[in-house]
Amino acid sequence: MAESEAIITEASVKEFEKQLSEKENALKLAEEKYLKRLVQEAREAGVEFKEEKELIEIGEKFGGKDHSTVLHSIKKVEERMSKENK
Repeated sequence: MAESEAIITEASVKEFEKQLSEKENALKLAEEKYLKRLVQEAREAGVEFKEEKELIEIGEKFGGKDHSTVLHSIKKVEERMSKENK
């Protein structure tokens, strides 16, 4: 047998299977993390959309103000309340 010919043994097949299994497990974990992240991002986007929609509705009820004006007003009130509680 020439030196360049590979000798396939039961031990080398088992080692290959072990390495393959480890790589498959790592891939599954990566996929799970990726899917969890996608779900989290979708949830965050939904909350953000809902909050912006609510700010728009509040603005409309206060004379057609922009949502950013409402947000600014909320921050000002929070700052004032924080100073009063000190």
